[in-house]
Amino acid sequence: MVEWQLPKLHTRVRFPSLALIAMKNFSYLMIAVLMSTVIGCATIEDPDLVQETPEIRAIPPEVRHPEVSDVGFYHKVRKGETIWRIAKIYQTPIDDIIQANRIPNAAHLEENQLLLIPGEDKTKDQKLSIEDVSEISRKEDFSWPLRGKILRYFGQDSRSPYHQGICIHAHSGEGVRAARAGRVIFADYLLGYAYTVIVDHQDGFCSVYSQNSKILIKLNDTVHQGDRIAEVGQKDQLSFLYFQIRKKGNPDNPLYYLPKL
Repeated sequence: MVEWQLPKLHTRVRFPSLALIAMKNFSYLMIAVLMSTVIGCATIEDPDLVQETPEIRAIPPEVRHPEVSDVGFYHKVRKGETIWRIAKIYQTPIDDIIQANRIPNAAHLEENQLLLIPGEDKTKDQKLSIEDVSEISRKEDFSWPLRGKILRYFGQDSRSPYHQGICIHAHSGEGVRAARAGRVIFADYLLGYAYTVIVDHQDGFCSVYSQNSKILIKLNDTVHQGDRIAEVGQKDQLSFLYFQIRKKGNPDNPLYYLPKL
């Protein structure tokens, strides 16, 4: 197993599949690395990529699951709220909320849905109201890099090279926008993955944009949410964006952070 440090990327990552990366910042440098942890997406073939949407079954909000402690309370989802925003409101780990409510990988929150928040109700002693805290958290939300049908969901098939992010269908040349403000820590061509951009949001989160035909920003640029950073490319007659959100170096489900369209 080989480890490699991306330029300006302080989190060490492991690369499970072998590829050669040519870096513009290092003259004549060709490093053998294992790639799938950074991008999680190898050469894409149409039959394997385009699959039916996984079945999503509604979870009755009033049901307390056996593995959940009796200490807890319910939050009514407001329009546009994400699991990540709600976790920030109550200062509760996002994984605890997902586990307590058994939220599927392909699920979006619905307005007025009740979510069980495990643990003590921390809002009782808060000086700010839930509405105020939600508004503050909203400003730190992620947005969609582009709009399109999801061709592959996070974790849909652990044997697939695409399970660490989502593939979003797009038109060739369509603009890709920064999901959140941050600093560009990688902007180059990756063999097998086309032009790729990685943005560090400087709070433990990074977003990855792969399978582009053109990069519109450069290394160390500061970008704002919604800035155009790349253009979608085409692979095997299919145009799409491969998108990841990484938390402390580990890929997490983008749908937990992106609002319902």
